[in-house]
Amino acid sequence: MENLTEELLKSRMGEPLEDRLRKDPSYVKEQKELSIILREHWEIPPRTKKQLVKKSDKIWDSIGRYNYSYGKAAYCLGYEDGVRVGMEQKAAGKRSMFSLEDMTDMVRMYDAVKQLPTDMALLCATGMLSPP
Repeated sequence: MENLTEELLKSRMGEPLEDRLRKDPSYVKEQKELSIILREHWEIPPRTKKQLVKKSDKIWDSIGRYNYSYGKAAYCLGYEDGVRVGMEQKAAGKRSMFSLEDMTDMVRMYDAVKQLPTDMALLCATGMLSPP
């Protein structure tokens, strides 16, 4: 399973993922918004600490949404690949390469990706996550 996973990773991380991201309206929107927010930050620097905190929060929120949309697209591509491989194995009369534990882990990962924006916002709001 590990060799197959590495093979899938090598073949799917380049152009297929980039193609998926270019076609994903959520990712494109978040990418543009992050670019605009960062450009605004550099063109009009904050003058007070309050402005700096507000702009920093805005940047971190945008980064969180951007990372979430990237992770969601990557996860969906991987999940589709897994389903496709499983269907091919079943069509060939072979047992699926994924165990029940593997499939459970995939569902847990999907749930974690969906929960990420909420967790990031909570960490930022409580001060447990600060800019690098």
